[in-house]
Amino acid sequence: MIDSLPASKPAARCVRRAARARLLFSMLLLMLPGLAVAQPTGSATKGQATRAPSPPCVWETRQEGPIARLQPAAVAEYQGKILVFGGFFDPALNASVRVDAYDPAQDQWSRLADMPTALTHSAFATDGDTIWIIGGFIGQSPGPATNQVWKYDALNDVWSAGPNLPFARASSVAAVVGRQLHVFGGLLPDRQTDSGQHGVLDLDNEGAGWSLAAPMPQPRNHLGAAVLDGKIYAIGGQHGHDGVSQDVDDVHIYDPVSNTWTAAADLPFPRSHIEQGTTVHNDRIFIAGGRNLTAGLESLAETHAYDPTTNTWIGLPPLPEPLLSPVARILNGYLYVAYGGPLYSTPQDHVYRRRLNAPAVINRINCGGDEYRRGGLDLWCPDQLYQSGKTFENRVIPDILGTTDDELYFTERSGDATDPTKVAYRIPLEPGRYRVKLHFAEIFFGAPGGGPGGTGLRVFDIALEGNVVLANYDITASVGAITADIQTFEVDVNDGALDIQLTATVDQPKVSAIEVDIAN
Repeated sequence: MIDSLPASKPAARCVRRAARARLLFSMLLLMLPGLAVAQPTGSATKGQATRAPSPPCVWETRQEGPIARLQPAAVAEYQGKILVFGGFFDPALNASVRVDAYDPAQDQWSRLADMPTALTHSAFATDGDTIWIIGGFIGQSPGPATNQVWKYDALNDVWSAGPNLPFARASSVAAVVGRQLHVFGGLLPDRQTDSGQHGVLDLDNEGAGWSLAAPMPQPRNHLGAAVLDGKIYAIGGQHGHDGVSQDVDDVHIYDPVSNTWTAAADLPFPRSHIEQGTTVHNDRIFIAGGRNLTAGLESLAETHAYDPTTNTWIGLPPLPEPLLSPVARILNGYLYVAYGGPLYSTPQDHVYRRRLNAPAVINRINCGGDEYRRGGLDLWCPDQLYQSGKTFENRVIPDILGTTDDELYFTERSGDATDPTKVAYRIPLEPGRYRVKLHFAEIFFGAPGGGPGGTGLRVFDIALEGNVVLANYDITASVGAITADIQTFEVDVNDGALDIQLTATVDQPKVSAIEVDIAN
């Protein structure tokens, strides 16, 4: 039997966390059935979830942007700075012509030459000192789509016109491979119909204009794009726009040599509004925030990385707040995330950063839950580094037996609809021998608000680094329902990451928390 209590997806968890900090967002959640949840009702002497700052779980706050922004026309990296062009700047969705540069070294913003036209939803790409801004919607929403192409000379801070597209298009994406500029996907001028049309411009012969290449499979808009190993990735997006829209999890790869598209591993869940939130670093694709309206979530806090060598997506530390259409770029070992908003009508100016590959090992994870601090000391990071599974929680339970850390056991990561028999984590680690503690508690079978109890209702194997270390594990048979159980193992890691896999033979596997320490 599959757990039947409402599943709290990762983004819903982060939405609730942001809601506690923002009254406006809290009021919104109260109006959305199913998103508000009761607080834990355990003993007052037990640990409480906190947001105490301590690396590597918490993002740093940086200098706010000069204006609020959402859905900017373009974002570029240039000479160690992040350049942000246009975008919606107020709840009425007026578009700006402003161009601003952020200097991470100085934590300061400076203003550059305004855009010739106020734009949002443009495709963009960088070629040396030239930043291309292609198509988009003009002015206040709902503005018309355009075929205009603009070139920004970042070295001299001046604008010029480029060869117009042969078609008006908005919410497309663009990429430069070699000396060719590619533009594909997006919306037709009716602002609703998807296009897979694929234009190519020879950057050494702009006067020849645009030609057409193989169209993108699954035409869509509000997608992300990235270039790895000379190939272009089209990531996620949505079908439709002003009318009915649906986010998708499709990922396709374009090979300019063969002029063909192939499918890659789907995103972990449907995701759109990631045009500016998609970036590349050290041969991996990073995605921050976005939207999963398919699940009723207008903004997401999730970040993920794609590894082309294994064709897999890995969950990373979530954003400090859910953000629709944020900006994400990586400079000097930091992931910077800025702008966006919790809703389409609420652009904001926040700027955050998180160090990648921090020296401190992320060795405590509260699976399916928020950041948690035990007695003000031991820090548990919010759920991250997962490769599969969904989050689930049961706040009806008044007390978890056998522990004073109830907060760790009210939530879990368990099998999802894609494959209910599996849960997987991949935790980056230096080579060495590690002690792994996996925390469990049965919070469905035999639990208040759950289903009938008994042994044999949930049985699964635990594997570390591909080797089964505990077969046919049954939490209820081990300790009973709503009772904490910790299983401890030692494992050698030699490939840069600890792989944890739970595979069920009956119902779904689950895990409440993970600890990893160096073995003595």
